[in-house]
Amino acid sequence: MRPISAIHRYGYFEDTTKHPEVKIAIRKINRKLGTRFKQARPINRHLLDRMLHVCGDDLRGIRDRMILLLAYTTLRRRSELTSMRVEDLALCGDERTFILLRQSKTDQTREGVLLALDIETSLAIRNWISLAGISDGFLLRGIAGNRLNPAMDPGQISRVFKLLAVKAKLDPKQISGHSTRIGAAQDLLDGGASIGQIMLRGGWKSEHTALRNLRNWDDNDWLLV
Repeated sequence: MRPISAIHRYGYFEDTTKHPEVKIAIRKINRKLGTRFKQARPINRHLLDRMLHVCGDDLRGIRDRMILLLAYTTLRRRSELTSMRVEDLALCGDERTFILLRQSKTDQTREGVLLALDIETSLAIRNWISLAGISDGFLLRGIAGNRLNPAMDPGQISRVFKLLAVKAKLDPKQISGHSTRIGAAQDLLDGGASIGQIMLRGGWKSEHTALRNLRNWDDNDWLLV
């Protein structure tokens, strides 16, 4: 409904989505079909460890390990993960790393935000960069045979997660590229973080949207095959 409403407004036409008959029709559809929010199933820390355990020691395995940890640590969306660049990494000392997220879904003016990475994620990134032999460009890369692609499509993150889930004997059907984002948010809640802290970490501007991702935060048994 939002795109339709926006098109009418931009064309200086009357917004038909506000018409009483349209609202009644929408309510009837919602009553018949329901409005249940279909959420990607979370990958919490316990399940993350299972998936990390099946990552290999080859180029693809090192990359997949880095992606898992980066996605879980930063709580970022797929498009935001694939936009991260090697030259935006700031190495502090021997272990701690920060990375600049130049733009996100909730930062359309490109103010950017500096994300702190834990030691485990920092080491995974350094191992990937060293083995891949990259010094600039996109941090996440597709792999075709023994060749690195210059970038990675956001949709590929979902495929990586599903393949690792299968190897870890987890149900891949409801896992998506947002599963680590949701699982990490739920782990933060379980650890006592406030909704404001979780919103800040994950880049949510709407409390309602953040809370939707915290549903069923204490139930992950469905993942086991």
